[in-house]
Amino acid sequence: MNIEKTIKDSFDASASNSPEMRAKRLKRVRNLANLSREQLCEGSEINRYTLIGWENGRFAGLTTNGAEKVIAKVRKEGVHCSLEWLMEGVGPEPSVNPISFTDENELLNLSEDVVISYELAFFKAKNLNAIDLTVEDDSMHPKYMEGDVVAGKKKTGDEIKLAVGRDCIVETENGEVLLRNVREGQTPQTYTLVCHNPAVKKKAFVMPDTKLVYAAPVIWHRTKDVS
Repeated sequence: MNIEKTIKDSFDASASNSPEMRAKRLKRVRNLANLSREQLCEGSEINRYTLIGWENGRFAGLTTNGAEKVIAKVRKEGVHCSLEWLMEGVGPEPSVNPISFTDENELLNLSEDVVISYELAFFKAKNLNAIDLTVEDDSMHPKYMEGDVVAGKKKTGDEIKLAVGRDCIVETENGEVLLRNVREGQTPQTYTLVCHNPAVKKKAFVMPDTKLVYAAPVIWHRTKDVS
């Protein structure tokens, strides 16, 4: 079996607007707001069992009406998410806005780097075991570009299994910190690390049977304006 071909083909297996992909985005935005399922449902007119179905991609998955309720709920936690992104995967990634100014011009005059630092500080304040990483190469193109900043919550030990199938910040046994898609390894307690970019120049496309110190599924992703 050609493991690289199998992994490459799997990236195209799901459309961005499929129930499964909407489920992943829904869980991501809920985690970004640091809300449990119960907390998300409270006061939002969302039934807990309906939410579980959405997050598992059952039946037709997350509905437009449901997405609007989710967006309204997480906005109260300082998380901004568009309907287009949640339903279709189109447009800007969700962002957090921890800053409250009486003068709107004060926010507009901040540099992009300062705004990103505020958002990242907000994320870390709301999430234990948070870790962030600035993308430095082309290994995860086109989803993650050089200069992008990502963050997540560390999973260690047996909890790393929960990160399988997701893009994660990982630390390998030899101390290398990378952004990779995490897959199951062929030997016990190991994982296969995969780049998104099959034409990656400086790194191996696949790192099989790798032992990890931690894996942090990406919850927060900030792309800088290149215009």
